[in-house]
Amino acid sequence: MRLVCSLLCAAALGLCLAVPEKTVRWCTVSNLEASKCYSFHDNMKKVLSVGGPQVTCVKRTSYLDCIRAIAAHEADAVMVDGGLVYEAGLRPYNLKPVVAEFYGSKDDPQTHHYAVAVVKKGSNFQLNQLQGKKSCHTGLGWSAGWNIPMRILLPSDWSQEAVAKFFVGSCVPCADQSNFPQLCQLCAGKGMDKCACSHHEPYFGYSGAFKCLQDGVGDVSFVRHLTVFENLANQADRDQYELLCRENTRMPVDAYKGCHLARVPSHAVVARSVDGKEDLIWELLNQAQ
Repeated sequence: MRLVCSLLCAAALGLCLAVPEKTVRWCTVSNLEASKCYSFHDNMKKVLSVGGPQVTCVKRTSYLDCIRAIAAHEADAVMVDGGLVYEAGLRPYNLKPVVAEFYGSKDDPQTHHYAVAVVKKGSNFQLNQLQGKKSCHTGLGWSAGWNIPMRILLPSDWSQEAVAKFFVGSCVPCADQSNFPQLCQLCAGKGMDKCACSHHEPYFGYSGAFKCLQDGVGDVSFVRHLTVFENLANQADRDQYELLCRENTRMPVDAYKGCHLARVPSHAVVARSVDGKEDLIWELLNQAQ
């Protein structure tokens, strides 16, 4: 599995059609991702020679739908959370990671991030006191937003049913809203977009889960360590938040190496294990650097 920088991977997203042999069909799940993909497509046409790799785009309603589309040869690639990388590799999808997101520098690439529990400074509780609180999650099945924290808090049973009983209310995009409405109670989407498995739900993803906390809707947000820095440029603003540590203490958000829930594999681009255009995907992203 190869490495490519986080910003480059994040740029390669969107919504188009053609399928020539040297074209990678990138799968997207929101208008924002579609817009980024269109820009990436246009930029690649300008810098790559005729006959070189190109990108077009496919729109689906969720990352799981993108995984299904790739398995069905209706798309070629999508970048997903580490938790979904695992799911994509299972039957019947049988996809594999071909390019990993990395952090840090080219000389010292890090193919992991830290799962953290973020709270507002001054709120008076620790990690072992979260039962009965309100929670904000990136999405069902995401490593930092669901798998890691729920396994820590509910090691014997971290099913949707158990989590719905543990918290007084939550926003868990992609959750089973019909059977466990408490998991979608705090979500901000309207109508069919409430608790949606895409950016149609305002509290979806890392920034969405953090916004859920910022807005005062939730008491704790389960995200990756970069999220606070990506959303708050000023140190003074970041100082209004803290991390809950596994030792039931708190630390500043920049102390994530000493205060985190777990170290998590980074996002990755997944493709088919057979006829997956792995070399073409790498060539496309490598030439875009």
